Amino acid sequence: MEWFDRYSRTIEEYHLPKGIDARKEYAEVIGSDGMEVLERVWEDATAPLELRCLPAVDILRRTWVHQYQIVEGQVRLRDAKNIPPAGERMDSPYDPDARFGNKRSTTCVERRNKCHNRRNKCHNRSSPQSLIL
Repeated sequence: MEWFDRYSRTIEEYHLPKGIDARKEYAEVIGSDGMEVLERVWEDATAPLELRCLPAVDILRRTWVHQYQIVEGQVRLRDAKNIPPAGERMDSPYDPDARFGNKRSTTCVERRNKCHNRRNKCHNRSSPQSLIL
């Protein structure tokens, strides 16, 4: 039931807990849930290998690489100083091409145009934790 309550709707600003500490705690619960999904896909011998190549799993993996890290065995939200630059990171799993940008006091979201067709490559990694280090 907890999973359904957390993930049955799109995460929007007005659904988030109030306060920085409460939001960080909530983000780390989400990080742990996502890591559990990635571990099941990558480490569970009974999981079909095709799961690793699903676009949704790749988006989850890339989001977690950019937003989370493993610290002393725990999934932790990365500090703002420890995330990739805006042009290199994926800021929304709902729109993988959206990028947040800041210029002076203005914040915007823009879509990156894809001028070339890149094939989605499915890599055989031994552990999702190696993706987040």
